[in-house]
Amino acid sequence: MPVLALTLVAMAATLLVERFMPAAVLFSGTAGAIDPDLYPGNVVIGTAGGHHDFGAFTAAAFVRGPTRNPATGVVDPAYFAADPRLLAAATMREDLRQPP
Repeated sequence: MPVLALTLVAMAATLLVERFMPAAVLFSGTAGAIDPDLYPGNVVIGTAGGHHDFGAFTAAAFVRGPTRNPATGVVDPAYFAADPRLLAAATMREDLRQPP
């Protein structure tokens, strides 16, 4: 996803959360190309999420770096665990646990 698109999605999500105060925010991902056994329409329930392209461009390459908590400056974990209640609700669906 282009950098501008990521920024716009983050801004839209922030505005929606501030305005509607949802109990949860779900993301419909786009990483199906990572696994050749996945096809369009497959449902994958992630147990964790991470931001894959945070870092800096140097003359030689893109150097990945950790994100930091903006309030404390503490380095964030590489992955954030999914909410256990949402995971439990998602995996209750029998049809989502069966291979195609």
